[in-house]
Amino acid sequence: IILAVFSIFFGFVTKDMFIGLGSGFFADNALFIHPTHEIMLDTEFGVPTVFKLLPLLFTIVISFIFIVLTEYLSSVLIYFKLSRLGYNIFSFFNQRFLIELFYNKYITGVVLKLGGVSTKIIDKGAVEYLGPYGLEKGLSKISYNIGYLNTGVITSYALYITTGLIFYTL
Repeated sequence: IILAVFSIFFGFVTKDMFIGLGSGFFADNALFIHPTHEIMLDTEFGVPTVFKLLPLLFTIVISFIFIVLTEYLSSVLIYFKLSRLGYNIFSFFNQRFLIELFYNKYITGVVLKLGGVSTKIIDKGAVEYLGPYGLEKGLSKISYNIGYLNTGVITSYALYITTGLIFYTL
């Protein structure tokens, strides 16, 4: 909590050093602005605040309208959705010229399947094969392969013993 308070305080105090237009930290401005691009400074301060807040206002109003429509006036929304105009509007915005259909079918589906398989193999498989189950399977396979070497011929046994001694001495 102490670090968060100091971080907020330090950010508030030093924000003009990096992004403050018109701050006097570095002689005249925080960032150098070429005189031919100075019109951009005037647009920030010249546009009325109402126009800057329009996206926020539209977002809040439209969100409120849709929450009221879906929660309290759902029958009106369903009636509109089943009408011809509503069906065309919903289908247009739902799939956007069927681009999202192809995206969801061929890209997202493949990525999700690949993620499921890789999670199953890496997470579950690594734990299984490195744990007791994997050790038991590995030792069983090794013992089966060693038992498969049993031919009953003494020369092959001598070869196995000699090979083992050579590997042991290396």
